Amino acid sequence: MNQRFAIGLTAILLTTSLPLTKTVAQENPVAKSDRLQQTIKKEQNSIATVYSYQWGDEIASTLYVRGIPVLTFVSSADISINERTFREIAPRKESQQNNNDPIARARTVASSLNQLYGQDFDASKINVSWNEETKTYIIKIDEEKLVEVDRKTISAKGSQNLATDALRATNKLRSLLGNAPPLTSIVGQPEMRSSSPSIAYQKPIRSRGQMRGKASWYGGSFHGRPTANGEKYNQYALTAAHRTLPFGTRVRVTNLNNGRSVIVRINDRGPFIRGRIIDLSRAAASQIGMLGSGIAPVRVEVLER
Repeated sequence: MNQRFAIGLTAILLTTSLPLTKTVAQENPVAKSDRLQQTIKKEQNSIATVYSYQWGDEIASTLYVRGIPVLTFVSSADISINERTFREIAPRKESQQNNNDPIARARTVASSLNQLYGQDFDASKINVSWNEETKTYIIKIDEEKLVEVDRKTISAKGSQNLATDALRATNKLRSLLGNAPPLTSIVGQPEMRSSSPSIAYQKPIRSRGQMRGKASWYGGSFHGRPTANGEKYNQYALTAAHRTLPFGTRVRVTNLNNGRSVIVRINDRGPFIRGRIIDLSRAAASQIGMLGSGIAPVRVEVLER
């Protein structure tokens, strides 16, 4: 009996000694409190956040400052704003990111802004200028580059015009980071063409076989589907949709933002959005440089059937 009592006592001692040390270490209230305070402090010191989602077949990330969307980073300059689908995606590991990754690029800018938060920062030091070498707009903080606005980095409410996007994003940052007055111009901005983007908001003008208005483009999920004339839609062919022109009509479409033209064949019907006069294939949109903007002011000239 004494032997049985000794064995039981030994088992109790083993059970209540060795695991206890591990349990106490895991639930150390001091360590847990420190971690909690660090998390709270980190959140309190954050002014910029990033939200990542699916944009068509690509990935996009939007930078928010004080809960206001400022810039959207996309993975391809060929994404049309008409292909946006907001499906949240899981954050990726750092090892999966690269310099072209919109998530990584957005987080880099957010990190820079969060470092400024809580400091005695002068928001009037936020400026934007045109870079002739890269043909992009650079948003700077005290002459240090913050972000480059190009076809892969646009205003969260894309205007289809990089100059407008760059100025809009800059003024949002100036306001959100310190209520600095808005800028009205961009340093070194190139002269606007006589056919400025304001044409994109005019009603279509018809004159002697010509029309002016807005063009859009479609691709992606439409590829391979039947068009209005019965043939399969090929986003890599030079075709277009028009509401009234006979099928087979050939037209020259000129992007009034850059002067580039393409000749397309009408084989589909559309677009059915007010103000838009033609819907181009992806290939046609690429030739006149409007893949990134999605919409552009154009002149449409009827050539033949």
